[in-house]
Amino acid sequence: MKIHRNIYLKIRNYCRENKLIERGDRILVAVSGGPDSVFLLHFIIMVSKEIVFDYAVCHAEHGIRGEESIRDQEFVKNMCTSMGIRLYEGSIDVPANKRDDESLEEAARRLRYEFFKDIMRTEGFNKLATGHTYNDNTETILLRLLMGTGSVGFAGIKPKRDNVIRPLLCVRKEEILSCLEDGDYRIDRTNLEIDYLRNRLRLKVLPILREINPLYDEHLQRFAVIINDEGEFIEEITEKYLNQILMEQSGDKTVVNLPDFLNLHIAIRRRILIRLIRNVYNGYPSYKLINMLVSVKPGGNKLLYSNKLFEVRKEYDKLIVDKRVVCENIEDYFYYLNRPGENGELIELKEIDKILKLNYLNSVERFDNDKLYIDAESVVFPLVIRNRREGDRIKLPGVGVKKLKDLFIDDKVPLKLRDKVPLVVDGSGKIIGILRTIYGKPNRTACDFMVKKCTRNVLVLELC
Repeated sequence: MKIHRNIYLKIRNYCRENKLIERGDRILVAVSGGPDSVFLLHFIIMVSKEIVFDYAVCHAEHGIRGEESIRDQEFVKNMCTSMGIRLYEGSIDVPANKRDDESLEEAARRLRYEFFKDIMRTEGFNKLATGHTYNDNTETILLRLLMGTGSVGFAGIKPKRDNVIRPLLCVRKEEILSCLEDGDYRIDRTNLEIDYLRNRLRLKVLPILREINPLYDEHLQRFAVIINDEGEFIEEITEKYLNQILMEQSGDKTVVNLPDFLNLHIAIRRRILIRLIRNVYNGYPSYKLINMLVSVKPGGNKLLYSNKLFEVRKEYDKLIVDKRVVCENIEDYFYYLNRPGENGELIELKEIDKILKLNYLNSVERFDNDKLYIDAESVVFPLVIRNRREGDRIKLPGVGVKKLKDLFIDDKVPLKLRDKVPLVVDGSGKIIGILRTIYGKPNRTACDFMVKKCTRNVLVLELC
């Protein structure tokens, strides 16, 4: 194959304008064997004669098309061998690793990128080049519009995002095919099947749009450029306001001040929500989800949205977006405690990964908030260390009898922590203390079991 000079210069200038390929880069080129990726590889080879950089090819055999995908892999392997190009290849079983909430297309894309990025990390490549074209961008813009992603998604595919570069976004499929000959590339026959949404759009909708207006794709992409430029300006403003309301950012978890969030203009609130969700989800949240979250009222503990990948919840004055982990099902735990010996005792609370330390004192000169002090002579042994049960109540000084549920609400205890909190219950069934240090509050002892001046035998419990 031979890339026409005018097409080569068009792509090279596009790469310069967007700083996609620079001297000293180490670029991993994703090659499926199809026309776009084969063309991309030939462009990379040509431009490497002008700009000094290192490159290699990667290929993932995805196990969807059986023998055909094996032949694709062989094709790429033979092509790289004949050209003397390093090839990193591997197989990924997409059907076996597909999540329940993913289509086969989405799973293949996710697993492919994970495979490529693993190679980049281990082999020291700083960029991944993919063969997305002008046509792919048109399809993506329309798909996102149809899926209701709003202006952020409508901006289309970016020439560079993180360490992924897309040099071919400036060229049409027809231009690429004009440089190729039969036998230069493989055909993915699944691209002709209308079971996939993108294929239905390409094969059925786009021809109708082309009949209505042959320049529809130019107009659409021009509009996307305007949206993108304006979006970048709004993103700068969004960054400023997000920093003002940010309470916590740790890994996949982001916490913002909910009242301050609600004081912002709705356009900024939408952008903040999209940014927080995209931090934990490799896709664009729907308008319906953003619209539901954008005006949530503060107060109380509530899970607002959850799927298998992420969740959004409020905890009083906090709005939290967090990657979903398989929720810990804290089972009811129950530990008997006979009267400790003189040297004290240690109990491992396996369900909450804590150690409970118990000791006796004759008297207490200073009370520490991280310890629970009980008049040992007023309790009925054996004691029980357990988590909450329906209807639990405790009698507290200055408060009277209070439901444990209401106490947790007053203390603003996150829902995920409530089943972990250890309670100390005596042999008569009364709750005599709550080890609140597990959620950052001082421990509390029930009225009837508090240490008094005349107490000569004090049981001290501490959670470690």
